Amino acid sequence: MGTGHFAKHSDGSTVIATSKTYDVFGSANNGATMSADIEALASGTYVCVLTFDEPSGNRGKILSALESLGGTSEVVNSLPYRGAYILLGRKGMRSGDGLELRAPTGGDATAHISTSVEFVNGIMMGLGAAGGVMMKADANASAITTLQNTVKTQGVILTP
Repeated sequence: MGTGHFAKHSDGSTVIATSKTYDVFGSANNGATMSADIEALASGTYVCVLTFDEPSGNRGKILSALESLGGTSEVVNSLPYRGAYILLGRKGMRSGDGLELRAPTGGDATAHISTSVEFVNGIMMGLGAAGGVMMKADANASAITTLQNTVKTQGVILTP
């Protein structure tokens, strides 16, 4: 996924079991390695995947692995060039139930997003039944933009 694709996994405690960087942009083989590493994780393992600089190149090589962590093809395939992406998920999670964040625009090596991760009694909070929250947010933003453009086109001033 980009020049800086970084995956961490945890057993749910405060210990990070492993941490590895994959230069997926530089080599599709690195995407295959990342996918194999994700596939080798035990079911139920919590994972944080994040990118920096360029997450859109060679993403096809890791898509099914990201989906096995709760990611979605809709979000991964919409990543902008030189954007940013974070996936908080769990191995074996249904696609769409992870928490995905992405920069709305790209074209800048300094593009970034951030979030916090909270574990309570060994459980990562904010996961499960997310129902593709990123896709819903995008759909809502698109609907609002369409509505704004329709109102502008009609030239009508709306008053409460």
